[in-house]
Amino acid sequence: MPVTKRQTALKSVSSASDQMLAAIEEISRTAQRAVESAGSAVSSVANAQGSMGDLMAESAAIAVVTSDIQGIARQTNLLALNAAIEAARAGGAGRGFAVVASEVKDLARDAGLAAEQIDQRVDTVQSAVNRATEAVKAIAEEVQGMKDLQATIAKAVEEQTRITSELQEVVRRALGG
Repeated sequence: MPVTKRQTALKSVSSASDQMLAAIEEISRTAQRAVESAGSAVSSVANAQGSMGDLMAESAAIAVVTSDIQGIARQTNLLALNAAIEAARAGGAGRGFAVVASEVKDLARDAGLAAEQIDQRVDTVQSAVNRATEAVKAIAEEVQGMKDLQATIAKAVEEQTRITSELQEVVRRALGG
């Protein structure tokens, strides 16, 4: 092959490798942004998981309080029952006290029922938080997989950039530059 044709071919290869290098560098920047974005998503998911854990802890604390309220309601109900018995023993003198004991008993029953409703709602919230936690965990695993894949792509693109740069250097030397 004559020198001019070879130089023309090498210049063509050099131009093509310049374009290829520019494209690879853009792909590399894009891949790196994708890795960073996936890293941010992983961090956001971790924060969401932490918040879910906080919700579980708070709902467990509420469950303890409602259990305490139910215990107090049971004790109050027993005290009201005992007071009603004592009022009955007192006869006519204990009628006013019997009315108060009946009201206390009703309040204890209502407090116990309200505590049961709160407990049921806390159970519902805990179930929802558990489902959300599992969903967030699955998302976290998917996002981590995407991040790992993007990192692999970024490394491959870096390798392509290195190889293309070496090719350009060989072509430049062949052109005498």
